[in-house]
Amino acid sequence: MPKLQMDEQQFLPTLRDLGLEEGKTYIQEHIAELSDSAAISALLENEALNQLYTDPSISLKMAELLIFFGERVQHKPSHALGLKAKGDVLRVIGLHKAAIDCLDAAGEEFLLLGDEGNWGRSRVSWILSCAWLGDVEEALQEAERARDTFVRLGEPYWACVIDHNTAIYK
Repeated sequence: MPKLQMDEQQFLPTLRDLGLEEGKTYIQEHIAELSDSAAISALLENEALNQLYTDPSISLKMAELLIFFGERVQHKPSHALGLKAKGDVLRVIGLHKAAIDCLDAAGEEFLLLGDEGNWGRSRVSWILSCAWLGDVEEALQEAERARDTFVRLGEPYWACVIDHNTAIYK
């Protein structure tokens, strides 16, 4: 991963400790130091994922900050990853309809970017939320589409994730 201009050791702990609005201000104040959008995006995305099951509130904040960052620097991949991360955490906390809406928006952005892999990864939580809301048939149809995408892309791990998450419904 490329080296950031700002101190990586302080960036995430600072954002974890700040409230959402203060985190946005912190990002704005240091925007010149955050020149590698892909690296910042990866840091925030990984932190949102790392906190997903241990502290969903931190995960949600990191997802929101990733969305904000993507909007602020006009980096569409960051914005899409932020929507995906937000959808993931909304699913974990049981807000399945909101999760689906977020994941649909992320999926559309990924497809516009030509990023089929991340589109497929956005379907993992989408499928679980859709099934949780009772539309198992639609969930299985989308699972098949995502699985086919992963197979075509040569990503067997993610095809297996889809299979694992849908096995109970088959």
